[in-house]
Amino acid sequence: MNSFISMRVRGAEAEAAAVAPFEEIRKPLADRPSRIFPGENGRPGTTYESHEITLARGRLTAGLPNGSGYVIIMRNGSGVSVLHLPTFYDGGAMVAAFLAMPEPVLYATLYTMWRAADDAWTEAEKRTRNTWAQAYVDKRIKARRKGGRAMVEVLPLYQASASYTGQPPVSVPGSFRTPDEAFAAAKAAHPGAASVSAAPIQ
Repeated sequence: MNSFISMRVRGAEAEAAAVAPFEEIRKPLADRPSRIFPGENGRPGTTYESHEITLARGRLTAGLPNGSGYVIIMRNGSGVSVLHLPTFYDGGAMVAAFLAMPEPVLYATLYTMWRAADDAWTEAEKRTRNTWAQAYVDKRIKARRKGGRAMVEVLPLYQASASYTGQPPVSVPGSFRTPDEAFAAAKAAHPGAASVSAAPIQ
């Protein structure tokens, strides 16, 4: 199952549909003003008033992935996100600990878990965009059909290296579009090498 069952869903109907398979277990700090956390040693505090967090579980049967297990539901200015919590086989001790936590601690715990997943999602999106943009510039996007389906892939770049007897491999500067280009570059840079090799970068 994907980490995010729903990600940044907007609109009343869409938000309602995203949370419909789940029932609320705990909603720590339900009142907005209670999400203002004091600072240390007289320093200014931090407000999380815009972020409403709910710990929930599936209403539906285990045969329906979106309705099974536990989730964190986050409501904020970006919409509604539903983060799946992978099953941890501890006899329910983890969830029991969540239920026993004081509200501020539970809020902080759920927020931290959601934030880590949200940051990972954002970074993955960024890297994917950069990968495809660079592949387009390098003309490394390959489109084909397989079994009646359209398939698009990014062809990898290759790195080259040369080896001398009894010595560690020496990297050849640059990246290459094919293994043959990498081999040729390694041979040209190290004509006396005992062997040359090419390996995909991505």
